[in-house]
Amino acid sequence: MAGSRKFPPPVPRGKRHGGCLGRLLLVLLFAGASMLALTAVFAPWAFYMGGKFHVMPYWQGWGRLEGPGGEYFLFVQVWPTAQGSRIIARRNVQGTAYLCTPRAGRFTLKVNGDMPIGSGLSTNGEEISLGMSNLTWKRTYVNHNPPAVSLRGHWRNSNIVMNDEGSFRKAFNPDGTVIYGKSQGPYNQPASPITLREGSKSDFDDACRARQH
Repeated sequence: MAGSRKFPPPVPRGKRHGGCLGRLLLVLLFAGASMLALTAVFAPWAFYMGGKFHVMPYWQGWGRLEGPGGEYFLFVQVWPTAQGSRIIARRNVQGTAYLCTPRAGRFTLKVNGDMPIGSGLSTNGEEISLGMSNLTWKRTYVNHNPPAVSLRGHWRNSNIVMNDEGSFRKAFNPDGTVIYGKSQGPYNQPASPITLREGSKSDFDDACRARQH
């Protein structure tokens, strides 16, 4: 018809969705690159946790501890954080841990820790302290929610050689069940050694399952 306006054909829905997905991927890539850049500026040591360079600024590993009621397997993953003391300058870390116990099952723990300000990028030989407390079912972080344990030690190349400062005997009964209540067990308990060796969560899961069978 003369004088009628011609409109462009509609854009197929698939292309629209593809465009949205592409923009989302670009945003995620930009956010990830920005995080890596900020870490490289403010916490370059995070790329050298374990004494060697790695592309992602975190460290993960697991180990075995002999504690109340039997064997405990602990997996820890940590990365840098700006949280920590504003009075004492430290290299602060946070993360997530998984604890496989002989009687009480398996727990997901919130991790907070720190290291002294080192003279170089490598953490090898540096001291490190890690505190861990239960992550509640509401997925909110609660300090000292049972079981709560702590580890102290130092980096030895790619591993962390530590002891529990008696915290496992304060957090668990002799039969391996969790001690609930405001106070967790008696003080001045003997420390138990544990070495967290750099490794994957799948290796930790395999060890945990093998112990349960």
